[in-house]
Amino acid sequence: MNLENYSSYSSEFVHGSIDGLVTTFAVINGAIGAHLSLKSVLILGLVNVIADGFTIAAGKYLSAKAEVDTLKKEGKVRSVSPLNSAIVIFISFAISGLIPLIPLFIRYYNEGNVKAGDVTNEYTVIMYLITALALYGIGWLRGKMTGDDPHTTAREVALIGGGAAILALFVGRTLQVWRH
Repeated sequence: MNLENYSSYSSEFVHGSIDGLVTTFAVINGAIGAHLSLKSVLILGLVNVIADGFTIAAGKYLSAKAEVDTLKKEGKVRSVSPLNSAIVIFISFAISGLIPLIPLFIRYYNEGNVKAGDVTNEYTVIMYLITALALYGIGWLRGKMTGDDPHTTAREVALIGGGAAILALFVGRTLQVWRH
């Protein structure tokens, strides 16, 4: 498959995917750090995926529309549709935002609503691992879409997105002291 045909939307894909993955990861870690029940963690994660995904798509649509309107006034043409940009960023956000939730949904299915404070276990470790792998995969796809070396772009996205995820984890763990 030649992903370079989709390069005009590579920015939206990368932005939506990383933002969906990292913000959902951050919300989940904050909720786990606050010792919320598994059901509460899942609800907060899903709310983040839907509400934040819509918000980022709306923002992309409005900013792209403003750019198109400005270019039209200057007599220039832009080939990327604001609506398509919004759709790509929303879908990218939503799909990647669900990735860190998958192990927790599996645990909920297998064990039910785990009480507050007992959410962290091997499912959480799996969540960290698949989040890291997903960041690498997003970077690899970015390289394929833009014609750049996929391994270089994969490492770049994994490092930058991983840094943001680690920051989110650190902040969530640090702020857990507020629950007392």
